[in-house]
Amino acid sequence: MKEWEYTPAKDHGLSPHDALKSTWREPGLISSLFHTIWLTVCQVYFKTYHRLTVRDSGFFPQAGPFVVVANHCSHLDAPAVISSLPRKLRPVAYPLAAGDAFFSTTRGAWFGALFLNALPVWRKRSARHSLGDLRNRLEKRNVVFILFPEGTRSRDGEMGAFKPGVGMLVAGSTVPVVPCHIEGTFRSLPPGAKWPKRSPLAVTVSEPVTFPDQNHDREGWISIANRLAQRIKDLEPSPVDSV
Repeated sequence: MKEWEYTPAKDHGLSPHDALKSTWREPGLISSLFHTIWLTVCQVYFKTYHRLTVRDSGFFPQAGPFVVVANHCSHLDAPAVISSLPRKLRPVAYPLAAGDAFFSTTRGAWFGALFLNALPVWRKRSARHSLGDLRNRLEKRNVVFILFPEGTRSRDGEMGAFKPGVGMLVAGSTVPVVPCHIEGTFRSLPPGAKWPKRSPLAVTVSEPVTFPDQNHDREGWISIANRLAQRIKDLEPSPVDSV
């Protein structure tokens, strides 16, 4: 029998504000309570207000770690994807959010961490180091990362080019990546809108893909980003099938 070993939480010893901004943030009693309430509210909201449809949900793995990547048009996207996951995986789902946008203020950090369960990616000062920490956590924990590789919300509803950061997370790794296409969020809550319109939403899930043989360098990261972008474009419904 393996001898018991004490391993302190990675965010142990950090101040409350610094712990909220840590890529290794561990859930506590209070944060777990807030997040559970938030998940319940989101599930009811998307089911009743938007009649959320999840297509091919069987492609989601039954356990982590894995990464979900999707197109990005709205602040509704992350909670819509979380609501589409199998119920047991929702508490360990972490949207990756721009640290300089969501975690630069105390109020934003508390909301992002306690309700969205988001982890920061610091774009301007230490993106490579931040993604390296996230990759390490992804390989060592039963987690689900939700990533929008465009890096920002679409201003016209069309999907933009994917940034190579997603490749940094999974190149040379056996961690699955699940491409998803989100439909309807741009109509409901485009950038600049203050309140979502009541309209149907759909999340279409694709078969997971892995990149164990892809070089862990910039060329490999770009290749992964482009391949995933094409997989998501292939999920776009025809006008006849649109919700």
